[in-house]
Amino acid sequence: MGSPADEMGHDKSETQVAVIISRAFWLAESECTQAAWNAIIDWDLSRERGELYPVQRVSWHDSVDFCQRLSKKKTDLLLRLPSEAEWEYACRAGSTGATPSIGSASTTGAWFEANAGGACHKVKQRSANLLGLHDMLGNVAEWCEDSFAPYPGFDAIDPVGKDGDRRVARGGSWGDSAQRIRSADRIPARPDMRSAYVGFRLAMTVVWPAGMDPGFGSTTMTSTIYAHEVLQLNFPFAGFRILVRVLPQSEIPASQPLLQVTP
Repeated sequence: MGSPADEMGHDKSETQVAVIISRAFWLAESECTQAAWNAIIDWDLSRERGELYPVQRVSWHDSVDFCQRLSKKKTDLLLRLPSEAEWEYACRAGSTGATPSIGSASTTGAWFEANAGGACHKVKQRSANLLGLHDMLGNVAEWCEDSFAPYPGFDAIDPVGKDGDRRVARGGSWGDSAQRIRSADRIPARPDMRSAYVGFRLAMTVVWPAGMDPGFGSTTMTSTIYAHEVLQLNFPFAGFRILVRVLPQSEIPASQPLLQVTP
């Protein structure tokens, strides 16, 4: 996690640290839409309106509340916000540069200050990264589970920042310059802040059958990425289908039985 000191836009809070992600997780392919939000929550303060726009002006507390309410309606889904480590792993999609290999912020990868026209946009209008995830950078910044704190000064397994009164939003937004549209960029914010620049993305803990968890993780954040159809899951919600997926570190052998994962 983090960025080298010579990366444009680097901040001292991004000091690089080796991280291992030991547990599988699902991550939604787009930011939470207003269609999903309005199916659960009876208020919407979003600046730009529309079912396929990301919900905006939601605090960290609001986002956690949504995950908890949806989990109660769909009791087999352990929905939550992603940790910073999970978010950065998914955003990088195997890359080590400032932005994923979809290209620079100024080309196809993100809605940001130079091309957004002063507003956020419908989800999934820009190119996906190599994991098939859209809008990881730009459009709206995304709340993570963590408190804003310095990264651990040692190799860490499944780190989640617990100390501090501010939370973290990642990915930058439609109002940010290219220097903030980076995989390592971190935005500290009060957990009660509601901003037109901030939304969130659903993550989900995966409970695999005994001995079947493929696992993944890398001490260098550069492990080979495989998108295997058996590790993709669609579930219908609010008239739309939300795709969530998990990627193992190594490809599933052809001889391994297909996993039956049911939400």
